[in-house]
This record gives sequence, structure tokens and C-alpha cells, in this order.
Amino acid sequence: MYLMFVDESGTHGGSHAFVLGGVAIHEDDAQRLQVALDELVSTKLGRIPPNLEEYELHASELRNAKKPRPDERKAPAVTSIWANVPRTTRLELLDARL
Repeated sequence: MYLMFVDESGTHGGSHAFVLGGVAIHEDDAQRLQVALDELVSTKLGRIPPNLEEYELHASELRNAKKPRPDERKAPAVTSIWANVPRTTRLELLDARL
């Protein structure tokens, strides 16, 4: 059996483009891929975080991680777990090859 992940590009104001992408992986290879991705994240972070499952790899979030708002009187923004990781490290993750 194959496992498949499909995602769309989201909405971008003024753009008529719609992008749909996907990846299919055989179930026998899924665990090996997960281990490789976990090792990649741990290597780039320089440590194995206790909450490794929270470090999801989303390209847009790696490029532009949301940082907490400096004015706490306003409603708090959703802060990315990647916000405290240097941008160069995040971009290296995007460019990495397994």
C-alpha cells in the first residue's frame, strides 16, 4: 500500500495560479523517511529536542517563522516553534537533501 500526502498552495491575493502537489511513499519506506527527517532536524538544531514531533516542516513557516508580538496587551499571535531558530538554519533545512 502507498501513503499519499497532497497539499494545495493556498490563496494568494491577486494570483490566479493554483498549485497542487503531492508525494506517495510505500508503507515499508515511511518509517525510514520519518527517521531521516527527524535526524535532519536534530542535526540542524544541534540537539534532539524533547518535543521533536512539534517541529513540523512547512516551507512557508521555515521561511517566515512568526515571532511573538512585542506588545503583549494585544491578542497574542500564534508563535511558530521555529521562531527562535536562526533563519539561516531554517533555510538550510529547506535546501537539505536526504
